[in-house]
Amino acid sequence: MANKSCKDLPDECWELIFNLLHQRHHSLLESPSLSCKRFLSIANALRTHFKITDPTLVGPLSNLFNRFPRLNSLDFTAFRGGDLDRVIIDVAENSNFDLIETLNLSGTELPLLGLKILGLRMKNLKVLNFSNLRTLGNVHLEVIADTMPCLEDLDMTFPLSGGSVTDRGIEVLSSKLKGMIVIAISGNELLTDKSLIALSTNCVYLTHIHVLDCSLVTPFGIEFVLRNSTNLSVLSVSEIDFGQLDDYSIRCARNLSDLTIYDSVVPDEYLHLLAKSSGIPLTGFTLSLEFQPMSSGGAVILRFGKPKRRENGKL
Repeated sequence: MANKSCKDLPDECWELIFNLLHQRHHSLLESPSLSCKRFLSIANALRTHFKITDPTLVGPLSNLFNRFPRLNSLDFTAFRGGDLDRVIIDVAENSNFDLIETLNLSGTELPLLGLKILGLRMKNLKVLNFSNLRTLGNVHLEVIADTMPCLEDLDMTFPLSGGSVTDRGIEVLSSKLKGMIVIAISGNELLTDKSLIALSTNCVYLTHIHVLDCSLVTPFGIEFVLRNSTNLSVLSVSEIDFGQLDDYSIRCARNLSDLTIYDSVVPDEYLHLLAKSSGIPLTGFTLSLEFQPMSSGGAVILRFGKPKRRENGKL
């Protein structure tokens, strides 16, 4: 009777059960997936993310969309031993590719041809990660700006060569992708205050800006962001003398809830200002362990919690 009752359960009920397992850990679906084709089909329908390590293991990538109909995220960070350009073109030519909203190409050699073809097809792409690229230049940003109109979240941090992206690339990007919400440009050594001014001016919906290890960025650029990015809630900076920022700039940051500071000069007066500014909903505050507050500044830090350590140069 129990077996009959289980067989009579509709797929929708099994999907709810499998979804609870999937939320706890995706590996919990392995055993039921092996029990019968029906359960395998239900489990496959729940999968939205796929990491591609070797194209020979999965065959034609178009098969992925047949097996996992709800796939909306692809990860190429562990891709080895193949022609990434060809694989990306194969993915882009699939009729279901417009379902993809998240693409991770971190740590790869970003193929320009493949990127152009992807851009022409990925009209619904919202999240793009190409941090730690071997090469990164303005030409990549220009392709993204011209072909990915829905992009909201871009991570272009820490190119391995230090990057050849200049302010011009950021200016083009920000002028065409005005709906950007999150951008991480840390580790791009040629960027200056002009990039922050362009982002803050053109992308009015920005809530997250990460600009660590950009040595040409000055307090002026940070001050401009604080004053003009009214939706800003998360800011990460390094090597900034906060003593050069006036009180008005921090009071303008009415939505700032998380501030991360590394290797910077932060006078006690600025810490006290953060603590006293009741209009700022600051709930997260991180300082590098190298930071040494002066006099009473340490007491102010305790209000925001224990400082955290930066790992591998990234948040």
